[in-house]
Amino acid sequence: MLEDIREEFKYKIKHGAGVFASLYHKRHVIKVGSMIRFLVKSLDEEILHISGSLIPSQTGCIRWLSKHGAEDEPETNRSLKRRGERDIKMEVEEQDSKLSNEGDQAATVSRAHKYRKRTAEE
Repeated sequence: MLEDIREEFKYKIKHGAGVFASLYHKRHVIKVGSMIRFLVKSLDEEILHISGSLIPSQTGCIRWLSKHGAEDEPETNRSLKRRGERDIKMEVEEQDSKLSNEGDQAATVSRAHKYRKRTAEE
């Protein structure tokens, strides 16, 4: 049973009931009564026994998936996203420093001028 649930979900007991809560998305919770989307692995029509998997990234609580568009984007870890943003920012800073070192005036023209705050006396 637990081998068909991705590592993102951990079993916890909240308010006396067992839930599977996502480690990456605080509000992505699967509890008793939740409507879920899952990959069907087997179906027994005689007794209506359905077994499936929550391993694919587009599976989970339907309410959460509809709000966050998880079916279109892959599962991302917040720390990886932040690290990627930092890398992009560093690349931009390196390019700016190279342009200013070469004496290119176009890089300085594109920057907006910051005005100081005026005091009540002025």
